[in-house]
Amino acid sequence: MGINIVLVDGHDDIRSGLARHLIRDARLALLGTTMSVEEAATFLPYLEPDVVLVDAVGNTAVLTETCRRLRRLTRARLVVLVASMPADIWQAIKAAGADHYLLKQLDRDWPGRELRSLAGTA
Repeated sequence: MGINIVLVDGHDDIRSGLARHLIRDARLALLGTTMSVEEAATFLPYLEPDVVLVDAVGNTAVLTETCRRLRRLTRARLVVLVASMPADIWQAIKAAGADHYLLKQLDRDWPGRELRSLAGTA
C-alpha cells in the first residue's frame, strides 16, 4: 500500500502538474486535490491521508492560519511546499501544526522521493 496524499494548492497549473508527478510514482496514492482549505474541509475529514501537501501561499500569518485550519481537519502529516524557509517562519508554522516542509525544486521526481523518505519507504 502506498502513501495516501491530499494536495492543497491554489494555482491550477501548479496543482495539476504536481498531481501528475505524484501519480507517476506507484508508491504514492493521490486521494484528491483541492485549491483551498475551505474546499478541503468538505472532504478531508472523510479521507484518511497520510500526508496533506500544501503550497505555501501568502505571508507568515496566512500560512500559519492555513496550517492551523488544516490541523483541525486531519491528523495526517502536514507538509508545506516552500521556495525557502527562514527559521522564524518554520517555527511559526510548526507551532501551528506543520510537520515538515519541502523545498520546491526543478527535479520532477523530488516530491515523491521526499515524501517516501519522510514516510520511511524510500
